[in-house]
Amino acid sequence: MRPSSSFGRLVMLMSLAALNGTIPVISASGLLRLENVLLIALTIIAGPAAFITASMLNGSISERIVAASLAGLTATILTIIAAAVGFVLVRFLDISVLQVASGLSVVLVGMLMLGVRTNAKLPLLVIFLGVVLSVLVRWFT
Repeated sequence: MRPSSSFGRLVMLMSLAALNGTIPVISASGLLRLENVLLIALTIIAGPAAFITASMLNGSISERIVAASLAGLTATILTIIAAAVGFVLVRFLDISVLQVASGLSVVLVGMLMLGVRTNAKLPLLVIFLGVVLSVLVRWFT
């Protein structure tokens, strides 16, 4: 079985919640409980885009099942790691500062997508500065 570009896209889409900070925030807020497993699995981990990408995988049925299962396993492992690490990291960060930095970063990404001429690395810089500022605010308050 050869990996396809759809497989990498599927893993990224299914792992997005673990990588963008959604799972650590859910974990810190106390919503990551057994009662919410189905909600988290179907909406946050998998999501509609992951289902669409899984249906477009190349190969036979058995290859697509194996690829989707491996992508799901990878996303689940990343989610568990993000929940564990994020829960510890949230103690050192001020969430209100991160919300402002994240919002500004989303606006900058939107501007890039609209074709506004700006540095492509600016959203990453805003997030990095937001994390640093968040640690400083938490440390000094």
